[in-house]
Amino acid sequence: MTAGQPAVPYSTRAFDAGAGQGTVQDRLARLQQPLDKGILTESEYQAQRQQIISGI
Repeated sequence: MTAGQPAVPYSTRAFDAGAGQGTVQDRLARLQQPLDKGILTESEYQAQRQQIISGI
């Protein structure tokens, strides 16, 4: 973390790294896990979900 940047406990880029692996259902299920644990916010979840769905 550098000055002026908020602390972010989870990077959505970390999830993106494996985004192309598995079926759409598998990827959506994996995305649900960090949401359930409070790692992703609802808006982050929805953005990632839309990227997965748009890739169909």
